[in-house]
Amino acid sequence: MKDVMLTILQVVLIAVIPVIAAYVCRFLKAKRDEVEASETVGMSDFIIREALDAVIAAVSYVCQTYVDGLKKSGKFSVENQKYAFQLAYDKASLIITQEAKDFIASVYGSFSAWLTMQIEAQVRMQKETPIVEYSGNPCGFLASGEEEAEEAEAEEIAEDHPPDEGDMDE
Repeated sequence: MKDVMLTILQVVLIAVIPVIAAYVCRFLKAKRDEVEASETVGMSDFIIREALDAVIAAVSYVCQTYVDGLKKSGKFSVENQKYAFQLAYDKASLIITQEAKDFIASVYGSFSAWLTMQIEAQVRMQKETPIVEYSGNPCGFLASGEEEAEEAEAEEIAEDHPPDEGDMDE
């Protein structure tokens, strides 16, 4: 009787162990794929976030150094607006890594179209809710006399960089 029970147990184990092993393997593979997918999403988010930070920095820079000076002097025109856009585009494109450019192009179809859209969105956002300008100190507050010097510097940069028709071609 004992031999019969052992034989039945062996038969059952021989049949059940491969099935259990197959389920365990599928479960582990699914978990591995899930982890890999979450890592890919995390990296994608990081790349996009870094690229958007570059756009924000470029638009803020152009606004502070070029556009504000022209607006204060009353010389901001459509041509200057196009030049400011090209300046922001060039600055952002310079900051964004090639890896990020390639990734964005693969996801959105065109890096240039994506960057153009992000700059336009950021300009609109900064018009509606201006960010605190950075003046060399962490709080962004200007010490006495710094404001006039910063305004003069912005006007000087605006005068030194008139719009050039060749710079506006994309």
